[in-house]
Amino acid sequence: MEISNGIPGRLRLSLDGAICEATFFSARRETPGIALPIAKFRNAAMEKIDHKAPGHNLIRASLATSLVAILLATTTLQAAESCKQFSFIYRTSFEQGDGEGMETHQCKESNFSKGDTLFKKMQGMLNADQPQQARQELERALAVNENVDFNKFKVNEELCVRPAQKKPFETLMQQLGKKFSANAENRGKLNDAININMRYCLYDDAARVHLIAAEKDSGDASALKFAQSFSKQYSSKSFNDKLQSIASKQSQAYIDRENKFFKTSSYSPMFLGQAVGIMDAVEDTAGKSKITKLAESRGDELATQNSCRILTIAREYYQIAHQDNKIKTLKTKAMKIGTDLEKQNNTQAASVCYELAGDDSRADKMQQATEAKAEKAEAALQKNEPARKAKFSKEQDDMEKELGL
Repeated sequence: MEISNGIPGRLRLSLDGAICEATFFSARRETPGIALPIAKFRNAAMEKIDHKAPGHNLIRASLATSLVAILLATTTLQAAESCKQFSFIYRTSFEQGDGEGMETHQCKESNFSKGDTLFKKMQGMLNADQPQQARQELERALAVNENVDFNKFKVNEELCVRPAQKKPFETLMQQLGKKFSANAENRGKLNDAININMRYCLYDDAARVHLIAAEKDSGDASALKFAQSFSKQYSSKSFNDKLQSIASKQSQAYIDRENKFFKTSSYSPMFLGQAVGIMDAVEDTAGKSKITKLAESRGDELATQNSCRILTIAREYYQIAHQDNKIKTLKTKAMKIGTDLEKQNNTQAASVCYELAGDDSRADKMQQATEAKAEKAEAALQKNEPARKAKFSKEQDDMEKELGL
């Protein structure tokens, strides 16, 4: 991986194993799947570079940016087929220099000793249930000493992990990730827990939390969509089957609710719309087709009515089923009914029909006529109010006289 960013001085690392480019940054390639803008952190680091000492300062900025990417960036499974987020310190050699030349150095015992020390300290802190301190120790270990002579950067200032320690170090990092993800999960921050698990290559844990989040989906199917996206990279039949089962149960619950209301003529097409949304989230075309066919049949049943209020509900069902031609037929029918109602001076009902037909001008006209009739009726009522009160008072007096009161 080469990092130059167009400024004097560059850092080239020869790694023991391929680096996960999506986890870090490269001048050659921008990889999709990064939730946080790594370039933002890179630019912030570069702002502090002293161009009088390009070689060491660039190393310093590069390490800082890589560290931020490791600890903060959210990766996808596609971005890391295996756990290589930390492979930048699994090197057995590295190249260091400025814009005038590069020198290759093999990791020496002093470099490996730094890795040993880091491992022991982090392991002790995790055993003491101090994950935050362990992460801070990692930050300190990767930071370049401020007091080092920038123009005389020495090899022994670098940290390397022994090849034999690669797997134990990776296990240690995953233990650290489990601590942070468990904390987020216990606080109900399921998306945070998922992202932490992904960041530390804890894919099975990420899958487990995805299913928990899907079970608790708020109704907008966002958790299901997130889990479906993950499933394309996780490639687990068991996970896919469980996710589909969760979606099917949630979808069926909405179908059952709609059916209950439909039987009592309290039509609620929105429930079928939510069921379709769930099927879309998990890309279940067969399940979606079943629901849209039900919505179409509901629309067909209601389309036989001559009430424009009912026909409006039929249109909603047709919209769920994407039956544009049947919606056009409804509009034609509504226009005819509206015209008949207007002739009968039933302006309120006519307004509903014209609105359904898409004739907003006539609908507004009928609405204004309805409001005018209401105002006229109210004025008449107010005019007759004194006489009504006088009549009521006389009737009360007559009743009291009859009772001898």
